[in-house]
Amino acid sequence: MDVMPLPYFEVDVPIRSADQPGLHGVHVFTGRADSRSAAVRLAQEVYDAARAAQEAGLEIPYGHAAGDAVIQTIGQRLTRWSASRQALASRLGGDEFAVSVVLPPATALAEITGLREQLQQPFQHEQHTLRLDVSLGIARAVDMPGEISSRILRGADTAMYKVKEGRETFPYLATRADAYADTVNGRRVGRRGTHLLARAA
Repeated sequence: MDVMPLPYFEVDVPIRSADQPGLHGVHVFTGRADSRSAAVRLAQEVYDAARAAQEAGLEIPYGHAAGDAVIQTIGQRLTRWSASRQALASRLGGDEFAVSVVLPPATALAEITGLREQLQQPFQHEQHTLRLDVSLGIARAVDMPGEISSRILRGADTAMYKVKEGRETFPYLATRADAYADTVNGRRVGRRGTHLLARAA
């Protein structure tokens, strides 16, 4: 029996502040949940638990140092993978990376699948084993003749989120329509902060 994954949500959740009345700041939740309201509830629960632990003097698992270690590890793995190929890897910002690579058509998808498996390998950080969940979007220049690199990159971004949200399965190849997906100030609709950009426009 096939089991459909829960939908993937990115939500901005106002943080409750004990120091000031009303709401203060924003906590971002990304993950799978039954509904958007459930994602908001989970985000608030995670934040409240972390704040309670901090106020009680308890160590919060992982933390920013672990996040930095994840980014460094992904960067190192992409660098090693690219070094043996006609490829260029770069960090776009946050936890997002991009790779431009020339691969033989007969082995391209197998190589990209292998890259995802390499990136997802767990690694040790201090006394913890960190397990990674990596999402890849694939866009091929051959499928979008005449398009500039930014369009191809947008297609890859759209493809990645289609897979994350369960609308497509990996390895899904971006189409020209994906490269022209709606954006807010150049960012894919639905990405963190785009509702703020749209409101300011």
